[in-house]
Amino acid sequence: MSITQLPAPEQRRDLQKVAGCDDPKRGMDVVFVHGLGGDAWTTWMARPDDMASFWPNWLAADIPGLGIWTLGYAADVSSWKGQSMPLADRGNQMLDLLSNEGLGERPLAFITHSLGGIVVKQLLRNADSFGVKRFESIRDQTCGIAFIATPHSGAHLANFAELAAAVLRTNEHVKELAAHDPRLRELHGWFQGKYLDRHPIVCRTYCEKREVRPEIPVLGIKLPKGILVVDETSAEPNIKGERAIPLDEDHISICKPPDRHAQIYKGMLRFVKDCLGAAGNPG
Repeated sequence: MSITQLPAPEQRRDLQKVAGCDDPKRGMDVVFVHGLGGDAWTTWMARPDDMASFWPNWLAADIPGLGIWTLGYAADVSSWKGQSMPLADRGNQMLDLLSNEGLGERPLAFITHSLGGIVVKQLLRNADSFGVKRFESIRDQTCGIAFIATPHSGAHLANFAELAAAVLRTNEHVKELAAHDPRLRELHGWFQGKYLDRHPIVCRTYCEKREVRPEIPVLGIKLPKGILVVDETSAEPNIKGERAIPLDEDHISICKPPDRHAQIYKGMLRFVKDCLGAAGNPG
């Protein structure tokens, strides 16, 4: 049974069950990971007051036998004004959350938005490097990652700075999203090479082509003008056999399909089925 009521804001952190998570016979776990300014639930809703628009529930209905999860972490505006956890530490924290719920015992796929894609690459890097057995199973069982508007080489510095300028002071996440940050380049180089060479997985990438308009609130910030938050160059992962697909959406709307006919939803439906096929469980 899928969740039908939006949890209270204080209950939207950490790893949370959406549908099928207690079924011992489920064929794969799918984890949704939001980005900056988002949360585990409303990031994936076209209408934040309508739980029927929470599209992870659609996946649970359209592809039976999945465990659907959503992962929340401190990425809201209030966290920008204080201290936040650096990406390397966040990776360890998330690995522990996943391991505690038994994720890594069966095939695993991630659907990510914006910073969420970087966070998943970081947790896989940690799982690969630290020699922790329960984390290594997460690394080995990961069979797919979908990147939706993820800034692989950093959000374009001039554009992202406009968002951060209205905040009292930037946190670690914002600093690490500066365009062409060396740590981001190194992390993605590891993912492109060392990880994918040893762990070939299904990847899908979508990028925004529309600016976020000034009248649309972004992270609680009033924009001085329309901006393209993550440009096409930054969103392109340069993964062999995969290309970033441009959509007529902005950075906020791209992960909020209005219905099952939306291209992003159809793409994610195909992505999950391909992951099942790669794991030997055709959907």
